[in-house]
Amino acid sequence: MPEELNEAGVNRGTDYQTLMIRLERSADRKRMLIREQRQQPDAPEDDAISRAVADNYISPLIGSMPIEAYSADSLSAVVKATEFFNGRNTTLNDVFSNINLGTSAIGDLSRIISAKAFDNNVVVKSEQTTRVVEGNEHVNITVETSTSIVLLPEEPMQGRRDTPRIGYFTTDRLFYSDTQQEVGNRNYIQRWRLVPRDTAAYMRGELSEPVKPITLYIDARVPARWRPWLEKGITDWNQAFERAGFKDAIRVKTLTEEEARETDDINYSQLMYVASTKQNAMGPSTLDPRSGEILEADVIWWHNVISMVREWIVVQTAAANPKARTFQLPDDVIGDAMRFVICHEVGHSLGLRHNMMGSWTVPTDSLRSKTFTDREHRTSSSIYGLRSLQLCGTTRRWSPTL
Repeated sequence: MPEELNEAGVNRGTDYQTLMIRLERSADRKRMLIREQRQQPDAPEDDAISRAVADNYISPLIGSMPIEAYSADSLSAVVKATEFFNGRNTTLNDVFSNINLGTSAIGDLSRIISAKAFDNNVVVKSEQTTRVVEGNEHVNITVETSTSIVLLPEEPMQGRRDTPRIGYFTTDRLFYSDTQQEVGNRNYIQRWRLVPRDTAAYMRGELSEPVKPITLYIDARVPARWRPWLEKGITDWNQAFERAGFKDAIRVKTLTEEEARETDDINYSQLMYVASTKQNAMGPSTLDPRSGEILEADVIWWHNVISMVREWIVVQTAAANPKARTFQLPDDVIGDAMRFVICHEVGHSLGLRHNMMGSWTVPTDSLRSKTFTDREHRTSSSIYGLRSLQLCGTTRRWSPTL
């Protein structure tokens, strides 16, 4: 991203467009059609209304590509997809609209940089340029984008219905049935597909490692002094997963040089460290819209979020903590706050949203009791309704929410 977008918080790792598509051959077999595959409403198969659902909902066609050749058995086709990635066709990469510039790519200043194929996805990297005009002034904006075409699992994961007791992000769907008196909604939570390696032990209530653990790779751009704190914040979630029966469900790895060259592969979830003045962090994820399965998730860490946690520490804890009475804080104080923030953002990448109710589960008189906070080390029931910092050698948590 150029400076103008960097300062606006549009940085490396930003996910600005997601589509579920299906490819179909035209009747004359000369073109490959691209259909945006929208999720149809749910309806019991045996209900008569399921036929009405099929009759009244359709997924739209959004593009097509000429078929250049067929394989000898006619099962595979070669298509010409260049215009979808060089800025001339925005069907699969409408970057300037999605980052709210509302302009079009300049064809002569946009190009394909590279294309890579992996086991279940293809990644095309492009460079696109547009011109933004304001009054009598204009500026050219050039961005580098990666478009991943991912083959979804042949068998979707079993969806799990939402419950208001736990705040998950959801994928929402209409629900029809013969017996209802009003059209309903079904919300499926967003979650990883964790399967116990030892099913028998898991069913006995014993811990089991997952067949495929959630692995977050540390960006080489993360300063070495902060890595231990960030890694602790990520793996802190293993305590919660143990309560669900999984051992070492979340793992942290450092990318090897070979892996770093392949990080365009959708199968690598990363902690991305971004050079930016933005004071924030976030935990976006890529989903299978059919089931809510999280296929990949990143944590984006803007460097200047450190200045924000420093301000929290000084303003909110200096009265109790001598270490916080300076603007150049010790690494262990900053690191402990970073550990909390990364733990919070990893929670988002696991499918959890902010739990505002967690801020009022503790009575106000208990919040003002040093005996209570020394014993409980918290002022909230959830990491989404609290902050965590070092106060006089004791971890205290309080309730302003992200």
